[in-house]
This record gives sequence, structure tokens and C-alpha cells, in this order.
Amino acid sequence: MESLERFLKENPSIFSKILALALLLLGISLMVGALKDWNWLYAPDKDYQNNWGMGQISRYLGRKTARYIGFL
Repeated sequence: MESLERFLKENPSIFSKILALALLLLGISLMVGALKDWNWLYAPDKDYQNNWGMGQISRYLGRKTARYIGFL
């Protein structure tokens, strides 16, 4: 773990590229999920939770609105 920390400190641009790639993949997943109406991503949560995700948005604003938000 220390070698990973040292590597990232010596090469900060690589960490930013990895983070940008991860966010890009997350965004693409949300867009594809909205187009294909993936149930595991946009199903309304049955119980109240303390975190906001697509399930909570589906629960309070509706699945169609959650898919629209996910696509944007």
C-alpha cells in the first residue's frame, strides 16, 4: 500500500486520469441504464435510507424522472 501511495504522490497526473476515467465510466453506465431502463439501477428503494441514490430519486420523484436525471 505504501508503494501505491508513493507512486501516486510522484505521479499526480496519473491519479487525475484514473479518477476522470472512473467518472466517465460511471456517467456512461448511468446513461446506458437510463436508455435500457435497468431495474437494478432505477428501482425505487423500499426503505428510507440516509443516502441519496437513483433508488431514492425514483422513490420520491418517480422512475421516469430518475431516468431523465441519470441520463443528464
